[in-house]
Amino acid sequence: MRNPRTRLAQYMAANTVTNHVLADLLGCSYGMVSAIVGGKKYPGRILANRIEELTKDWPKGPIQADHWDAVDPEAKRMQVRRKKAA
Repeated sequence: MRNPRTRLAQYMAANTVTNHVLADLLGCSYGMVSAIVGGKKYPGRILANRIEELTKDWPKGPIQADHWDAVDPEAKRMQVRRKKAA
């Protein structure tokens, strides 16, 4: 399984989609898309499902929602810790 963040960047490049356009397509903020693409955040389940739905017809295959769960669990824990500390 390839990193879904890398696959999302490939999808965006292949379809000439900017962060702003992707945010509109997914129904989320530009800041959230920027943070996901930039490696600062991971999408929640609802947003991961929207990404999967958006990419379902992509020739390289959809970016499956559950693939985000397997990405760097330690980084996810650190994100939660930072959020609680704030």
